[in-house]
Amino acid sequence: METRKSVLDVSGATSPLYVRQAVARFLGLSLDRELTWEFLRESLVAGSEPSLPAKFTVIGLPRLATLYRDESSELSAWLRGLEKRHPGISIQVSLHD
Repeated sequence: METRKSVLDVSGATSPLYVRQAVARFLGLSLDRELTWEFLRESLVAGSEPSLPAKFTVIGLPRLATLYRDESSELSAWLRGLEKRHPGISIQVSLHD
């Protein structure tokens, strides 16, 4: 696991696809394929732990919940899966964008 701190910023989400692309970029995945939440969840299992940051902050989740409720729920579930799969990761959610 890397010691760097990263940011997953979904505050500028203009579509559900934007959210999935932000997660894919966060994981270092290519955007040249269909990005589904199933694929992103599978990427947690297949991903290598050393490439994940030890700490990261999620920005824009409260705003996302008002604009795209389903995407917000999927992202929250993905974050829970990440935390369960990699308990050493510290996830912070910013309440103010």
